[in-house]
Amino acid sequence: MPVAETYGLTEGGPVMLGPPLDGRAVPRGSCGAPWPEGEVRLVDGDGRPGTRLGELEVRNPGVTPGYYKLPEVTKARIRDGWLATGDLFRIDDQGFYYFCGRTDDAFKCGGETVYPKEVENRLLSFPGVADAAVAPIPHPLKGAVPAAMVVAARGATLEADALKRHCLAHGPAYAHPRRVVVVAALPLTGVGKVDTGAVRARLAALADEGTA
Repeated sequence: MPVAETYGLTEGGPVMLGPPLDGRAVPRGSCGAPWPEGEVRLVDGDGRPGTRLGELEVRNPGVTPGYYKLPEVTKARIRDGWLATGDLFRIDDQGFYYFCGRTDDAFKCGGETVYPKEVENRLLSFPGVADAAVAPIPHPLKGAVPAAMVVAARGATLEADALKRHCLAHGPAYAHPRRVVVVAALPLTGVGKVDTGAVRARLAALADEGTA
């Protein structure tokens, strides 16, 4: 059975990105293109639209009028009918959108912005990696550097140095994970999502211990 990747969020109304209605094939890794009856745009760190990589904002009749008893959150996230989703996307030349992570997950490494989702995708492209989570750990010179927890596929054996070399070969040097730890499973929240707080805490603890 064919499987399609789409994008939406509860307070943002209906699904806003999905397979285009003109029948074009969706590139691997993309959530698709904008669907009708709604507007989407990407904005930069200053809220200016038109960027190719930035926070996704949506506007449609289904956007929530506000967050219950959270007026400050409503004011911060809903402006002129546009809902700031907190999700980072990039758009290609064909108008397809690619999820790059959460705005509050991105961090600076020596002045360069690292998007954990992109590093995780790089790790997932290595044979034998079943799952991966990336978070920053403190660094005396760069402020923070990426570190990773990875889960090996059944029967696979992973080596930290090989994973680091793979990321260096397929992405910018500043974004490669300085520490990699192989675990049996990633920590999850009650709803089955990766517990990013637990990932950060464990990677930070390993960095303090000097464990690679």
